[in-house]
Amino acid sequence: MIKKSMLGSCTALLAILMDNKLTGGHIGDSCLAVFRMHQTEQVMETVFKTTAVQHSFNFPIQVDASDEKIDETWDKAQKFVVELKAGGTFLCFLDFEIL
Repeated sequence: MIKKSMLGSCTALLAILMDNKLTGGHIGDSCLAVFRMHQTEQVMETVFKTTAVQHSFNFPIQVDASDEKIDETWDKAQKFVVELKAGGTFLCFLDFEIL
């Protein structure tokens, strides 16, 4: 028998690009990383990366529609503003363990 009242939850990442600035926030183990070409070597370097927002290892904080304390949950979000430059790349991904 399937319970129809069960709701899911998820990690979240929101980013807005405006005037060469990437502004946003995330909660859980979703990740955003910014890469730029190194000035002297021909390799990409990580110039910014979010960190996991979690209760403990492999236990990310998540949000769901029934969360009565949603404001408290979002207060735990990591907020960021990153200046982007020509030739840079940014990635958003779900599994934090990639990098």
